[in-house]
Amino acid sequence: MRENKQYFFWVVALFLLLWLGSEVQTILRNYQSTYYKPIPYITFSVLFPVLVGMFLRLPQYLKEKKSNDNFSINWAKLLFLGLPLLFITLSPLYFVLGIPIVTFTWTILFSSSLTITTMSGIIFGYVLAESLREK
Repeated sequence: MRENKQYFFWVVALFLLLWLGSEVQTILRNYQSTYYKPIPYITFSVLFPVLVGMFLRLPQYLKEKKSNDNFSINWAKLLFLGLPLLFITLSPLYFVLGIPIVTFTWTILFSSSLTITTMSGIIFGYVLAESLREK
């Protein structure tokens, strides 16, 4: 019964996080259209999925934290899986900031689809939280 309550509160917290994120995104979209400054909106749109991905890993992280306090970073997972996902996740910022890395054809393809960048952001956040492991 205790575990059911934990899952219930975690799902409620997840829905609150998603609702709050959509409210902030709406505010930033209005700010963008009023002042013609896209950087805050795009930055939030890129970083919020990472936060959601980390939040999805939170219950398992808390279980592991209770069992043992010795944690390390799985650098292989973070570098070989996380770094390419981060590159795809940040691709909309490359265009706005004028970073010349957008000359790569596949970066242009990934940044044209918000679904791909959002999903890679969620997976990157999960991988980032997952890379913290017990020794």
